[in-house]
Amino acid sequence: MDEQKGFYYYLKRRRGLIIAGIVAAVILLLPSPEPFQFAEQTITLTPEGHRAIALLAFLMVVFITEALPLGSIVALVYAWVVIFGILPAKEASRIFSHDAAWFLIGALMIAQVLIKYGIHKRLLIMIIRIIGSKTKYISLGIITFCALSAAFISEHTVAALMLPVTMALLYTSGGTKEYPQLTRLLLFSIAAGCCIGGLGTPSGGGRNVVMIGFLEEFCQVRVGYGAWMVMAFPIVILLIPISWAILLARFKPEIKDLSSSTKKLKSEMKMLPMQVKDWAVLAIFFLVLFLWITKSEWGIGMIALLGTLLYLMLGLVKWKEYHKINWGIALLYFGAIGLGEVLQSSGAATYLAAKVLGGLQSVIPLKGQMAVTMLGTGIMSAMTQTMGDGPCVATIGPVLLESAKLSGIDPLFFGIATALSAAFAFMLIVGTPSNAIVYSSGCLRAKDFIKIGILLWPAALITLWLVCYFWWGFLGVGINGFH
Repeated sequence: MDEQKGFYYYLKRRRGLIIAGIVAAVILLLPSPEPFQFAEQTITLTPEGHRAIALLAFLMVVFITEALPLGSIVALVYAWVVIFGILPAKEASRIFSHDAAWFLIGALMIAQVLIKYGIHKRLLIMIIRIIGSKTKYISLGIITFCALSAAFISEHTVAALMLPVTMALLYTSGGTKEYPQLTRLLLFSIAAGCCIGGLGTPSGGGRNVVMIGFLEEFCQVRVGYGAWMVMAFPIVILLIPISWAILLARFKPEIKDLSSSTKKLKSEMKMLPMQVKDWAVLAIFFLVLFLWITKSEWGIGMIALLGTLLYLMLGLVKWKEYHKINWGIALLYFGAIGLGEVLQSSGAATYLAAKVLGGLQSVIPLKGQMAVTMLGTGIMSAMTQTMGDGPCVATIGPVLLESAKLSGIDPLFFGIATALSAAFAFMLIVGTPSNAIVYSSGCLRAKDFIKIGILLWPAALITLWLVCYFWWGFLGVGINGFH
């Protein structure tokens, strides 16, 4: 009886892995689909792409059920790619060495130094002086600060800076376990603000630059920095109060006013005036920030690690203090980068995009600029939930642009809209670095992202569509008008 109970308990704990294995096995056993025509291209799913789709399905189930620690995903992706022959072992090892993943490690290490010297608390006090101490306004202040900052500074940077700030407030308020709704509200305020802010300017995200390049290369259409802002920034402004309202409705905080907590922080900081080391920490951070903005060709990951090295060289931090960061989340992001590279290099991402778009158009013959744009943005935002926004636009952007050209749709209208929709990666931890960074706090679960993402994603898409129709129509964007 005990053995049966033990076996049943084992199966119950491993049901996520069992379901994931069954789903992947079914996909692997299915016969390879026939090539099909889409946008005057012959789309073929290679055997490697077939196995990559099975990997994607396996990981989706694992993410949703939390069947494995997320830091183990990198090992799972690596093993799958080699064992199933998607890439040779030497090539497989290279896909995990990506600048964005190194950036995440560097950003978390820099944040650890800022925490040590209380820089994050000083920033929080500055924000509170402007917005007040009511919980809902603090949430709005965090979203606004993150969104406006992420439009010009990498969202990775903003999230890494704001996480320790927010955690300091939560701990001063009584702890994250005592007030889980308050914790979710403030942490998702960071993630949501960073996601929506990055679409405001070309420099707000790699996806924007990639699409600008595609428009110029494939469509002979040039997009200026100012023109992009005029088209996209109203979406950021609208999504700030919309996302704030959704977060407040979904996560009703246990505490309505944080004045007692903010008073503690203010009194604590008054007793700790800025010292020489504090100014040195701040100076290095601003140096790193300056290099991220002016020398991005060096690689934002290299620049972040340079900052961590400077802190060590000047004796501002000890190596063992870097051990406190969540290395599991760093490994998760290496795995997510590798997954995106596999989907792209194997052709699986292009096949999935073309198949979905072609299938929907055969069932619902969509005509007109807005209809096709709504479909394209829906597909792009769905794909970006499981892979980085930059690789997503790089992979399926050309396919979607070609379909728009064949449909007689203005490429500027369609191209920018689809690039903007790639920012709406609210559903999964791996969708965007800001999600991964707030998850590294240890206060959120993978299911939390799905619960809030299922509300934020459609709200963001609808806002994008409304701005496209009304604001872009007023601006005269779209050579073919609106239908």
